[in-house]
Amino acid sequence: MATKEKSTKLPQRRINKTFEASSIDSTVVEEILFNRADKEEDDDDGPVVFICAKCKLPVGDSLSWDGSEDGQKQIRLKRVTNNVIVGKDTRFFELSKRSVCLVVDLICRSCQSVLGMVYTSTPRNLDHKRLTFCLSVASIDRSLRKEAFRIGSEI
Repeated sequence: MATKEKSTKLPQRRINKTFEASSIDSTVVEEILFNRADKEEDDDDGPVVFICAKCKLPVGDSLSWDGSEDGQKQIRLKRVTNNVIVGKDTRFFELSKRSVCLVVDLICRSCQSVLGMVYTSTPRNLDHKRLTFCLSVASIDRSLRKEAFRIGSEI
């Protein structure tokens, strides 16, 4: 009878490479996707600081950017500074007949002007706005600063 020879090799395992780190440079991807040319570091102005249009107090920066709403002329931030007060009164805000939301006003601590709103309750199609700081473009200005100031989670 013939005897089978046992293999001395260990069984090979399949390696799952799903979560393996990519070696693609993100700046190359940005350049391709957003048609951005390579910039030298000297040209980089750093983050944009958003300030109250009335009293010029800083209210946020582009490091906490979450998006923008061109139709409503709003920018969305994940965080704001202590210079922004979240109002206490909830009110209805109607974007369209099918999109009624509950919002709370955002108020400048210094001049008491309304800077925007926080959506506390939204229909499903507006879930991306819920609990983000939506600042009205008309009530803020922007300032380019070389040195960035970090916004902690003040609110």
